[in-house]
Amino acid sequence: MSRWVKNVIGDARGYGGCDRCDDRWNWKKPHTIWYSDAGGMFPLCEECYQEITPQERYDYCKNLWIEWGSPEHVDFNRIAQEVGLQSSTPTANEEVD
Repeated sequence: MSRWVKNVIGDARGYGGCDRCDDRWNWKKPHTIWYSDAGGMFPLCEECYQEITPQERYDYCKNLWIEWGSPEHVDFNRIAQEVGLQSSTPTANEEVD
C-alpha cells in the first residue's frame, strides 16, 4: 500500500502525524520525547528524528508546545537533554531557548 493511501486512511480515522513529514501515526512509529517523568510528546516520527539535528528536534518540540497552548508543566531543560542539546542537567540559572 502506498504512503499516500496509508496517510489518507490515518487522516480519515483521526490520527495525528509527524510535524516534519506529515505521515500519520497509524503506520509510522513516533519518537517520544519526555518532558517530565509522567509526560512526553511526539512531534516527530522515528525516521525524521534520526535525520535532523538536536536543535531542529528541539524546535519541533517547542512548536508543538505552542500548539498545546504553552502549558507550564513542560520542562524544556529536560527536552533539551532528551533531544541531545545538553549532556547534563543545567544549573538553576541556565535556560535553553
